[in-house]
Amino acid sequence: MRDHGVSGSRIAISGAAAVRRTIRSGTNIFGEPGCVLMRRADLEAVGWWDSRWPYLIDETTYAKVLLRGDFASVGPKALAGFRISDSQWSVRLAGEQASAAAGFHRWVLEAHPGVISRADVRLGDLMARAKALSRRLVYLYLGRRMSRSAGSAA
Repeated sequence: MRDHGVSGSRIAISGAAAVRRTIRSGTNIFGEPGCVLMRRADLEAVGWWDSRWPYLIDETTYAKVLLRGDFASVGPKALAGFRISDSQWSVRLAGEQASAAAGFHRWVLEAHPGVISRADVRLGDLMARAKALSRRLVYLYLGRRMSRSAGSAA
């Protein structure tokens, strides 16, 4: 997926604004761990990687660190991409993604009053459901395509 998240932009905003932006988008706009830099002391202070929502380990942890400071994007291009495979963990979790995102959104609303509003949560939940559905459709299409490719190679 090209130009996903914050690629193409060079921005510096408060961590709270960055968390609000990722929640309203319904997805992790920051990227994979290989594309994100944070201070070790801040990561340690928030308890390292937070796995209470397995599909959102990266996003949840980034949010906890961002709520301690600011966000800066180095832009202007994405630093990495990812491939989709039918054996990928996120393919198997496609049905759980939106409910995990909703749990994360509620946690931010309750644990960090003033960072996001109930309207932000509703929008983020809607976007997460829409993106989960679109991912399922892509996985279904690619799964059929990959199955045909594997069958013709045999």
